[in-house]
Amino acid sequence: MTATGQKKVNLFIIGAPKAGTTSLYYYLKQHPAIQMPELKEPHYFSTDFPHFSSINRLDEYHSLFEWNADARYYGDASVWYMYSEVAIDNILSYNPQAKFILMVRDPRELLPSLHNQLKLTLMEDIDDFEDAWNAIPDRKEGKRIPKTCREPKFLFYDEVVKFGDQIERLFRKVNTSNVQVITFDRFKESSREIVEETFTFLGLSASVSDIDFSVQNERSQIRSPLLNRILFEASRQLNPLIKRS
Repeated sequence: MTATGQKKVNLFIIGAPKAGTTSLYYYLKQHPAIQMPELKEPHYFSTDFPHFSSINRLDEYHSLFEWNADARYYGDASVWYMYSEVAIDNILSYNPQAKFILMVRDPRELLPSLHNQLKLTLMEDIDDFEDAWNAIPDRKEGKRIPKTCREPKFLFYDEVVKFGDQIERLFRKVNTSNVQVITFDRFKESSREIVEETFTFLGLSASVSDIDFSVQNERSQIRSPLLNRILFEASRQLNPLIKRS
């Protein structure tokens, strides 16, 4: 069975990066009614990051999935969809009935973890996070971008954590009944409860007795008092938006 004229991808974990999306992807794909591809992050719909994804055609995207009759949901967990300015519109144009899960994390913890990941993937070449933060104005002018960085916008750390703007953009386009917001701290402390809530959100059996919850997350801290104050303000502004979900 193929997606064309029959089924479409209808579940999207849209980010944020380093907020538990890998663990949630792993948990959800164990449910028999949810089909998640082996490629966790196809990023097909974030067309404003054209050099980041290797999936450029719809038939390539659909070929990632096993279109079996038992699945009710076909899921895509691409962490930069939330940051992308066009991904939500592209997804809704493809499937107006899509459901969205977004995961958010205190920026003071998320950003050092993201910075480390970008270094490991050769997207970032500044070792110290505070130096990388201070380089943002230059990088927005196209300066000091590593040659191995496929998407310079990922180095705009201040923009990545504008979760308030990103969530508002989502809620302007998608009915709240089709959106689930998960905070990283609660997910880490109560993974089983969160997964049960997610199954309920999807209208599926809420039993998690057969789910392997062995995936772990890591935490890191920013040690700069100035950056802590800046990012605390960002996380404070986010809280009222999370409560809307």
